[in-house]
Amino acid sequence: MDGPRMLENVLVWAVTRRGGVRELGKTDIFGSISLNKQELLDVIVLGFSHDGFFDGAWRVDREKLHRFDELHIGLAHFTVF
Repeated sequence: MDGPRMLENVLVWAVTRRGGVRELGKTDIFGSISLNKQELLDVIVLGFSHDGFFDGAWRVDREKLHRFDELHIGLAHFTVF
């Protein structure tokens, strides 16, 4: 399939400033997940995992976090034959 694709059931997890790891939920059938900004204040990295795809990670910039009410994060995927 060429072009963007939304991926359901992607596990979203976080690494906190204290080094802990916690699961935040999974994406819905549209590839979306809603997270509260307050949940992210102690987070330094958001991770994304799905069977059959490579994991992805996104660094949370606390200084810029307050600028967004909604933030779309696109992770590039590729297929290995």
